Order: sequence, then structure tokens, then C-alpha cells
Amino acid sequence: MELVDGFYVDSNNNKWNAGRFSEEQAKSESSFLVNCHHCIYCSECKGCDGCRDCHHCIDCSECKGCTGCVGCTGCRYCVDCVDCKECTDCVFCKKCVKCSQCNDCKDCSGCYYCTQCEQCKKCDICVFCKGCEHCTRCVKCQKCEDLEFERYC
Repeated sequence: MELVDGFYVDSNNNKWNAGRFSEEQAKSESSFLVNCHHCIYCSECKGCDGCRDCHHCIDCSECKGCTGCVGCTGCRYCVDCVDCKECTDCVFCKKCVKCSQCNDCKDCSGCYYCTQCEQCKKCDICVFCKGCEHCTRCVKCQKCEDLEFERYC
């Protein structure tokens, strides 16, 4: 851990403000990060920007390849996102908003171009939805309600 320009910086270039964190606190927080690089103000990956391959991100933005994200924005290639916004190419999203090109979403709303959504609302152009409501232009859906423009079902 080094002190650089008022920040404690670990070996992966994650940073903690020296005015808010002691060196011991920064070391402790650094020990909770798994494969994080260039994150700022991380505390078990809370409020980070540009996380990569992290675990249990919370309220981060632009995460990629993370697992167990909660409340993040702009996730890509993540697994088990919950309550995130604008996820892309994720797997097993739950309760997310405006997912795109995800697989196995559940209880999401506003998804589009997803595959195998389950119990989602207001999906658009998804494939193999199951038990969704108020979807449009979905293909090969099962047990969905209030569909508009359903094709090939």
C-alpha cells in the first residue's frame, strides 16, 4: 500500500482517500476486493466505477464480469445481478430494469433482446420468455399474459 496524491493505492491500483481512510482501513478494505482493478473508494465493491471481475458489487457503475452485483448501473457480462439498471449480456439477472441481451432474467422489467426471461414485465423482442406480462414482439413465449404482437408462439 502506497500513499499517492492523497490516496492509499494497493497493488491493483484501487484507491482510498487518505482523508477518509487510515492506511489500516485501506488495507482492510483492499483485502475484501477480489480481482478488482482501478476501483476508487471500494468497500466490498460499493459505489465503484469500472469494476472488473469483482464479487458482490453494490451501487457500482460500468461493472464487467462481476458476480452478485446489487443496484449497479451499466453492468456487462455479469452473473446474478439484482436490482441493476441497463445490464447487457448478463446471466441470471433478477429484478433488473432495462436489461439487454441477457439470459435467464427473472422478475425484470423493460428487458429487450433477452433469452429465456421468466416472470418479467414489459419485455420487448425477447425469445423463449416464460410467464411474463405485457410483452411486445417476443418470440416463442410460454404461459405469458397480455402479449402484444407475439410471433411464432
